[in-house]
Amino acid sequence: MKIDELIKSLGIAVQEAHSAISDKSVEQFFSQHFELAQTGENNELYRPKMIGISLLESSQSNASKVIYVPTAALVTHKELALDEVKIDLDINISDDDGNVDAMVVGKLEIVFKCTNEAEGLARVETQLDGMI
Repeated sequence: MKIDELIKSLGIAVQEAHSAISDKSVEQFFSQHFELAQTGENNELYRPKMIGISLLESSQSNASKVIYVPTAALVTHKELALDEVKIDLDINISDDDGNVDAMVVGKLEIVFKCTNEAEGLARVETQLDGMI
C-alpha cells in the first residue's frame, strides 16, 4: 500500500469515528430531553420534556407557584469527543516495484487533531435556557 493511501484510509477512519461519536451524542441528547410530538404531516416535530418546579413566591409567604422548565436546561451536557488520535506504525518502505533490496524499515507517527463540533446543539441549549 502506498503511504498516501495509508494516510488517507486512516484519516477517513478517524473522521468516521468522530462523526459516529457526535451522532450518538445528539441522538442521546434528544432521546433524553425531547419527545416526538404528533403532527399531521410527514415531518417529525420534537418538543422539550418539561418538569414542574414549585417556587416560593416570596420569603415572607408560604404561597408557591409552579414553573415548567425544560429538563435539558437543568443538566450539564458533557459529550465524548475526539481531541487527538495518534497512530504509531512500524513500516517497511520499498521502491515502486516492491524491490526487497531497496527496503527501509522505520517508524511512522501520524497525529490527527479533531476540530470543535458544530454549534447547533449549543444553540438549542441556549434557546432552552432562555425558556426558564
